[in-house]
Amino acid sequence: VYDAVLLRYVKTKYLRQVAREFLMCWPRMVLFRTARKNHQRLLQQLNALPLPEEEKTMRLQISESSLTTEAKLFLQTVTEQYPEIDELFTELGISDVISQAYTCEVFLEIDENRDFNESRRKFGLIPKKHRDKLIYDGAAKYSLVQLTVKRFGAIPKYLTEEDRKRFSMELGKTLDAIYRWKKTYLRETQERLAGIPSQQQG
Repeated sequence: VYDAVLLRYVKTKYLRQVAREFLMCWPRMVLFRTARKNHQRLLQQLNALPLPEEEKTMRLQISESSLTTEAKLFLQTVTEQYPEIDELFTELGISDVISQAYTCEVFLEIDENRDFNESRRKFGLIPKKHRDKLIYDGAAKYSLVQLTVKRFGAIPKYLTEEDRKRFSMELGKTLDAIYRWKKTYLRETQERLAGIPSQQQG
């Protein structure tokens, strides 16, 4: 009831129409993100705590195993809902399961009903002078940054100012590639279904 009341005060531009496929993938995306955050938190804790190296290694292995498991389950669900998603992985040149999971996050977070500039804003990709007024999706941007890091082997905090500019450009290119692929994939899927009699679609 409270959610319904609150929605009355949300501007239309902040609402998003989602398909059944997105809803099927969303729980797995949440679980992957939870595992990723837990892993990151553990890394920070292990750096601060005076534990034996053997114990640190053991805990990292357990955490990495959990993260990989959630990534695989997430990928499995996305592949079931979007069977040709492997083509996107090939286009981006990624093969490891974590990078593919980050790709799926970006793919799902892109609203295909909005133009590319709106997607750039959602992912926090706008000029510095406008960033103080920007409200963006932090989780979505994190997945885009991590995917771009894995694609190009760059770690943002160690980049020079000039390299950071280039990395920012790569963020935009990565987002653009996924945005264009998703728009094309969904359009072709709709066209294909339009040519199939309704009794054969179910």
